[in-house]
Amino acid sequence: MSPDLATCPARERFLDPGAAAGYEAQRFGGRRGRVANWAERRTLERALLYLAPGSRVLDLPCGSGRMLDLLRLHRVLAADVSPAMLAQARRRFPRLAFVCCEAERLPFRDQAFDAVASVRMLQHLDAAERQRQLSEMARVARLVIVTYAAPDLLVRARLALWRRRHRERLPWFAVSRRGLGAELGAAGLRLEHLIPVLPGLSPLVVAVARRV
Repeated sequence: MSPDLATCPARERFLDPGAAAGYEAQRFGGRRGRVANWAERRTLERALLYLAPGSRVLDLPCGSGRMLDLLRLHRVLAADVSPAMLAQARRRFPRLAFVCCEAERLPFRDQAFDAVASVRMLQHLDAAERQRQLSEMARVARLVIVTYAAPDLLVRARLALWRRRHRERLPWFAVSRRGLGAELGAAGLRLEHLIPVLPGLSPLVVAVARRV
């Protein structure tokens, strides 16, 4: 599925305090949202098993802090471009350290972290921006854990039917499984594990990649 089927990146709307405050209720409040949240958390937990306890982890973007409790065994720094999202996360985890920054220009030295965990970001970016952000992640960490929209054949078929019925573009950018590996490789990362969030139902996968 090519990037031209997706809409423009949507991160700007989360700069708005109202949108940030209502993000989780709007995205994960209904029955389907609760299932999606459960599946994403379970998949990230599996990916985090490749990290030793006490690892230095950058949560990027941390958003409202939805996944921060899963990182409790590690030394965490949470970052986001949205001050409004950071305010939500700080209320939930007042003892954690937070940084407001752009993912394309991370204010950290090379290999400052053992890992970067990035959930629900790359699918909102076009190929060029994904590449810039992946390269920055690979610069600051040895291990990168990221979610991608890389649907399997069954999900692709369902999405094709949805597009015919609704005559709308998809609200995110998708790549093939082969394209995912190629993008990681261009950023200096080697794909080690690919974990589907909900096989046959969700386009999302969690990729675990190591710096070459």
